[in-house]
Amino acid sequence: MSNIRNLLENSSLLSGVSNDAISALCRRAELVELSVGKPFQRSGQLAPGPALVLQGRLRRIYQQPGSPPLSLGSVEANDWVGWASVVRGEPDLTLIASQITVLLLVPFSDAIEALRADQSLQQALAMPLFEETAVLLLQELERRGRAVAEPRQLIEELFGHWSLADPAADPSHGAIELLSGPRPASAMPIGALLNPQIRADLPLQVNGLSTRIICLPEERLADALGDFQPTKNNANALALRPEQLPVLLDRPGGESAEAHGFHRPEAEATAFATGATSRVEQALACISHLAKSRQLAFSADLVRRNLEDVEQRLGALKLPQVGLQLEAMGFDTRPMRARPWDLTRLEPPALIDLDGAFVMLLVAAGGSGVLIGDPRVGLQRWSVKQLEERLPNGVELLVIREGRTSRLKNETFGLGWFLPAFLRYPGLLSMTLITAFISQLLSAVFPLGVLAVIDQVISRNNISLLAPLTAVLVVAAIAAGITSAMRALVSADLSDRVDVRLGSTVVEHLMRLPLPYFEQRQVGVILFNVNQLYEIRKFIVDQLLGVGLDVIFALLFLVVLLAISPTLTLIVVGVAPILMIINIIASPVLIRLIKQSNGFAASASAFLYEVVSGIRTVKSQNFEVEARWQWLERYRKYTNTRFRLSQLASLIGETARLVSNLADVLLISLGAVLILANKLTIGALFAVKILSSQVVGPLLRLSSLWQGIQEMRIAVACLGDVMLAIPEVGEEDLQALPMPPIQGLVRFEEVSFRYGQRGPLILDQIDLVIQPGQFVGLVGLSGSGKSTLVQMIDRLYKPKNGRISIDGYDIEKLQIAGLRRRIGYVPQDSLLFEGTVLDNIRLNSPDASIEAVMEAARTAAAHDFILNLDNGYATRLGEKGSGLSGGQRQRVCLARTVLQDPSLLILDEATSALDAETERIVCTNLARRFTNITVLFITHRLTTLRNADRILFMNKGRICEDGSHDQLINQSGSYATLYRQQVQDGNV
Repeated sequence: MSNIRNLLENSSLLSGVSNDAISALCRRAELVELSVGKPFQRSGQLAPGPALVLQGRLRRIYQQPGSPPLSLGSVEANDWVGWASVVRGEPDLTLIASQITVLLLVPFSDAIEALRADQSLQQALAMPLFEETAVLLLQELERRGRAVAEPRQLIEELFGHWSLADPAADPSHGAIELLSGPRPASAMPIGALLNPQIRADLPLQVNGLSTRIICLPEERLADALGDFQPTKNNANALALRPEQLPVLLDRPGGESAEAHGFHRPEAEATAFATGATSRVEQALACISHLAKSRQLAFSADLVRRNLEDVEQRLGALKLPQVGLQLEAMGFDTRPMRARPWDLTRLEPPALIDLDGAFVMLLVAAGGSGVLIGDPRVGLQRWSVKQLEERLPNGVELLVIREGRTSRLKNETFGLGWFLPAFLRYPGLLSMTLITAFISQLLSAVFPLGVLAVIDQVISRNNISLLAPLTAVLVVAAIAAGITSAMRALVSADLSDRVDVRLGSTVVEHLMRLPLPYFEQRQVGVILFNVNQLYEIRKFIVDQLLGVGLDVIFALLFLVVLLAISPTLTLIVVGVAPILMIINIIASPVLIRLIKQSNGFAASASAFLYEVVSGIRTVKSQNFEVEARWQWLERYRKYTNTRFRLSQLASLIGETARLVSNLADVLLISLGAVLILANKLTIGALFAVKILSSQVVGPLLRLSSLWQGIQEMRIAVACLGDVMLAIPEVGEEDLQALPMPPIQGLVRFEEVSFRYGQRGPLILDQIDLVIQPGQFVGLVGLSGSGKSTLVQMIDRLYKPKNGRISIDGYDIEKLQIAGLRRRIGYVPQDSLLFEGTVLDNIRLNSPDASIEAVMEAARTAAAHDFILNLDNGYATRLGEKGSGLSGGQRQRVCLARTVLQDPSLLILDEATSALDAETERIVCTNLARRFTNITVLFITHRLTTLRNADRILFMNKGRICEDGSHDQLINQSGSYATLYRQQVQDGNV
């Protein structure tokens, strides 16, 4: 604590601050380390608190949706960051670590409390801060429509001329005054240009913090702008905000169309961009609309270039390619085909390919129709009838959801993670609860009706009341049946929607996990963990909501019981503590058995998956019986544990029923005594007996619910193994540089790698430069590191030390999706999926023409054998390409990669199953097809590399020999020895 106090006291900003303020700030202060590229603060978000930079450097970035990020210099050691967020209550700049950075962080809440309480701290911060002056100046320039070539230079030059105005004093003459914060209760925006009248209406304080007004002499700003001439088409220029792109009309389902401005013509006039003619511009307008609504900074120029590149390569820009661009920006997308009436109930936003143009579904208003944002003409309202006339056969669309931009942070995971998915559908959730409430309410009618019939009709021989009472009971029974059916239907609809949303989230997260995550776990175990999602959702909907309402109504029924007979109510209430004691005693054993059961189930499932996946090996090795025995052993452990679990559950349930039955016996006996003593009527006893079942029933169900809760906790832990795993890229990838066109210069700088923390080095200090357009062969003995080396380029693994760059770009600083899209990587065991040959070749390029597919197949020497199949390219393949030989599967995978048209090609034993002649043909075709493209080719057949520009021979993680075929033969080293051995053995 004393060290932290010394650091705070010695900082120049806090040198004159009181001891009380220092004590308050250091109370919960902590050291935080940021790795390179890790953000401390993002644009649009408040800082986590003020922080003193002790070591390293933070880069300041100004981000505006639709404009490229603007660098505003860096924050060095001994500087403070984050105070601007505290004093203003507003977000400002993005701050990202450009080196490994250590900060002393004061929690935001502690800083606020200290600032409100201590005048010396207020005085220390009574000056303009760089972050607030930068943001407000850029906003003011934007408001004036001024663009400058070097905004950073202008901000730094003017920084010393800003001053902080006293909100209680008279306005400054000859100066512009801007509201910096905190945001007042009025609708006045931050950054507003103040005049005397507006200034007089400002409060002196907001939430205990002084209102900040910063001033800049108008003459000084004019002089500076005179030195900075406006510029056009400059990538570094400050871009004007596109006012025609408003906030997206997207909010949770269940809100009325009016809440979206559906009936406001003045909003419609400016709510969507217009004038886009080409498909690229239409797609860009829709993407800009989405980005602006999410306050997501992106480079419109880079997105445009990506879309134009796709359109040029494939000949057309279609929904899947736009979806890939949205995925790279952090959204989740899902293609589907919708009928006209489906559009009216679809949750927006969605991108639609309509009449040859990209448009956006902004509002789906049920019977009122839809609101479409068309980049060509603006907003359009379509009724259901118009939809049916224009789209009689339905339409292809892309459903868009917030993905990594609002994804689970990897700190916590529990039942609270599921709650937003249910709250996303407030209408369905409300209907589920309302119908359950009505159903429970109607269940109270029957016992009260029995009470009335016995006491008012039978006991008093009043036959006139029988008909109306019977009618009431019949109506109540019919209504209860209807509401129960409605509850089941609404609950099923809610479950389906939640399953789709949560399932999409889980699978999307699973696909973003790094390769080592899958290598360290059995596939069956991963699938078992993912499948727990369904069990958790089922428990929440089928048990938790139902029993929760039952318990609430049990308390209401207790009130009715107390009104009828307090004495008998005590017997009913006495059951609850006994059942609780039973559950508490059984709980530890229950949890242990559930954990064992899940572990054995996952083990049996994983082993069976491995056996079925490798059934060819199992049969060829005559391993069927042993495989069955091993699976049976695992499965028997599961069934034995499940049997013990069932025994315990039955024991708990039957014990609870015994307690309930004994309570019923005591209830009837005591009730009879009370009747004989004229303290209770017969009808009241019947009513108490029926109502007691409504109270004891939920208590009995709580016993089974307790087991369900324990199973759910373990299921959450299993699913948490997936959801808490750190993805291979974080949110910083959304702001990373998209991969520009590749020239092919690949550089390794002192790259080392090992699996795990203590394993041997697989790559040891690799220094390598591959020139653009080279055909490079990699050879060596098994385990020498060849495959690991090339997989580093595709970022399947991260180096422990060193740096890898392509065309001078550090690959760790590039968007991973864009990087992999431009690299064609074909491993030895490339996978084919169930479907046609055509589908498998077009896997990465679903809109490719059949001519392009056939040309790619010819390059891979696959066209002829595909035509000889029963149905040619329409031939259906089994799982993993069953029905084709190993060499045929490899050639189909090669054709898939050729169709992708990569800018850098990596072949990792991709021709190992081909004969020598076919491999020679494939290599010749690839060399002809990918002229001037860098190719890395791993093979054990050295004769294939005789014409390679360069050959690298690897051994024990190092490059031992480097040169052309002739050069390495003349060196008479390891390569020459291995080559001569293969020639001598006839392995050519």
